[in-house]
Amino acid sequence: MSERRKFSRVNFQGICSLVFDKKTEHHDFEASLIDISLKGALISINPLIIDLEEEPVQLHLGLEGSDIELLLNGFVCHQQEKLLGVQFTKLSIDTISHLKRLIELNLGDNESMKREFAELIEQHINEISNK
Repeated sequence: MSERRKFSRVNFQGICSLVFDKKTEHHDFEASLIDISLKGALISINPLIIDLEEEPVQLHLGLEGSDIELLLNGFVCHQQEKLLGVQFTKLSIDTISHLKRLIELNLGDNESMKREFAELIEQHINEISNK
């Protein structure tokens, strides 16, 4: 059974860096962003030599033509060869606002973006109330 995505992914090519700590060692890899949504991103790291599945990470994404850098906290939810799926957690208001605008501009559908943003807020409220 296939699960339908609730959040639209947009192709967004760019250079980013992936920062994580593994066994008390700090790592910072240059990576390529393949696509992004309000809930996560798909990135490519070459070469990827360690298993990062379920590891907490921080994705640093500079927006071309501006001095804005998004700091996206999350964890690696899947890994296949050099591809990593990162699910975002604990994003700041500024970061989520910039991310929303970036996706909105690339999606070209403001109504879909409004629905997805409302869904994200609802999920966040449910997570808080279930703690």
